[in-house]
Amino acid sequence: MSYTIRLTPVAQEDVRRLPPSAAVFLARQLELLAQNPTALSRPSRFPYPPDAQLYEFHRDIDGGNREFFHVLFKYGADEETIFIIGVARNVSNWWWGKDET
Repeated sequence: MSYTIRLTPVAQEDVRRLPPSAAVFLARQLELLAQNPTALSRPSRFPYPPDAQLYEFHRDIDGGNREFFHVLFKYGADEETIFIIGVARNVSNWWWGKDET
């Protein structure tokens, strides 16, 4: 079963602020989330709201940088819908384990 993804107005604004390539990557990841949210997410904890799920993923981009994405969502009462309540993105040129080979 695949869930229907719905973005809240706040999440829609978060997505509008993303660079186009990041928005396309996010859309693909949300399709994956819709297929198996329990395997791809975990309950959120501080600093995120405690009553949501958190889906985190990343990708390497140009210049040796990595984009990190954090998606907060809640399950709908109908058990068929996922409501995306927020999307955050940050870019870093260093992350834990980067230099390990």
